[in-house]
Amino acid sequence: MENNEADIAVITILEEEYEAVLEALGSTTRDPGRSESPNTHAWRMGYIPASSHQGMYRVVVAFAGRPGPNAGNVAVTRTIGRWHPRHVLLVGIAGGLPIEDLKKGDVVVSTVIWDYEYGKAEQVFIPRHDFTYQVDGSLVRNALACALTSDWWKGLNADPDGQCHPKVIAGPIASGSKVIDEITEEFFGQVQRAWPKLQAIEMEGAGAAAAIQSAQEEGRSVGFLMVRGISDMPDYGRPHSAAQNSAIRGRWKEHAATVAARFAVSLIATNWPYPAELHSGGHVAQTSRNEGSNVVRANDVFDSKLSLREALGLIHLHLLSQPGNRDKLEQLLKVLSPICRGGAELATQALNSLQANGFLITAPGDRYELSPKALNTIARR
Repeated sequence: MENNEADIAVITILEEEYEAVLEALGSTTRDPGRSESPNTHAWRMGYIPASSHQGMYRVVVAFAGRPGPNAGNVAVTRTIGRWHPRHVLLVGIAGGLPIEDLKKGDVVVSTVIWDYEYGKAEQVFIPRHDFTYQVDGSLVRNALACALTSDWWKGLNADPDGQCHPKVIAGPIASGSKVIDEITEEFFGQVQRAWPKLQAIEMEGAGAAAAIQSAQEEGRSVGFLMVRGISDMPDYGRPHSAAQNSAIRGRWKEHAATVAARFAVSLIATNWPYPAELHSGGHVAQTSRNEGSNVVRANDVFDSKLSLREALGLIHLHLLSQPGNRDKLEQLLKVLSPICRGGAELATQALNSLQANGFLITAPGDRYELSPKALNTIARR
């Protein structure tokens, strides 16, 4: 894979969504841009190690910066043109609808995206289904498998109501340019009657899906999925004003964005249907040693495409993904092997180096943890 390519592109719209995905990745590097290809969408590159085999997924994160279908379309179009990803995920927040006991803080994975604003204006608005976009079915199925077979939600902070066990539901999502604060008003009532099984409503999915469709028509092989954390729900018993709904959404926005980001990263790490590449330099490092020491310097054994900060971020992500489990030596070696020059033969040296240089410490119960020094290194962006 070339340096201007990514396995997966994650598109975010709001600042909270962008920050949540970067936090879930653990460590990223900013694309410096080029004169002929400036960094128009704050692109940052990170890596997610595959949990079931050696290799890593190279992930680029994009920031649209403003809401609406056009913003989603432009962000996806430019990200595909710049990074040529095989798959695109739109990750962020949405308003939920009361189907299947959906609650704020839950996750909805799109099965279909419906541009509900296309229709016929008679005495009342009659929505049509002409602009309905399918997503990648293999990603939907694996997302549901991830929800069933992994503890992806462990380690999350409690939501504003003090709960912390979100569920994942797959279903159709409505997309349009309007902010819908009151779903009982006549316009959206017509939309719900036309598609009564809608799970959520948001503003960028249709534009993003249209960009994917255009890319496919141009011969690009690119799949698409939308992952939304629910930030607000209708309350039929106590209808709220637009200002009250906005306040509720603001209170839940950060948590819903975090939940969606954590689930998306877990999906990639544990249940992605396509194999990861090794992203390795393909050669054994000429290792250096500290004078008077038998310890290999950490910067000497990592792939030149991956900084020490990025490597520590990957290890941190691995440790966070297994709360309550003992992270044995072989588990850490599995994470280190694909990011070390030469692979497994230098992974042990890399592990020893991280410990000797104060980046990795042992904790009670045979656990490995990153030291404050390592966490500070990761935090430098």
